[in-house]
Amino acid sequence: MNVAETLLLAQIEQAGLPLPVYDKTFWKGRRWRLDFQWTDRGPDYNRIGCGEDCECSLPNVAVEIDGGVWPSRQPDGTLAVGRHVRGKGYENDCRKKNTASAAGWIVLTFTPGMVDSGDALALLREVLADAAPVWMEEP
Repeated sequence: MNVAETLLLAQIEQAGLPLPVYDKTFWKGRRWRLDFQWTDRGPDYNRIGCGEDCECSLPNVAVEIDGGVWPSRQPDGTLAVGRHVRGKGYENDCRKKNTASAAGWIVLTFTPGMVDSGDALALLREVLADAAPVWMEEP
């Protein structure tokens, strides 16, 4: 788990939000993983590709944190950028996120800066609150 993922998980815990499943594959036959996942049938349920008897009333929610979006100068003078912003890596991320979205997932993508500022947690709280009948009970 990287620094931004660790921080967001701590923010989620402090906010009393339901804990996600971390770095789990979500699509049968692919090695695609989502950083954090909330499913409406619990952490062991995989809605994607579950068959015709699947009656899910609420969408699954996923969070992806894409680091390396700001280039940094290396000691040798070259610029280093993360795989999320290089051509092939970006295209592969688009395929993964679009596939999840087309299958009914709500996919939220954040940068480490958005986690640091609290923007990621604020939006995540709103999205999970819409699914409160399953994930959170009112006191």
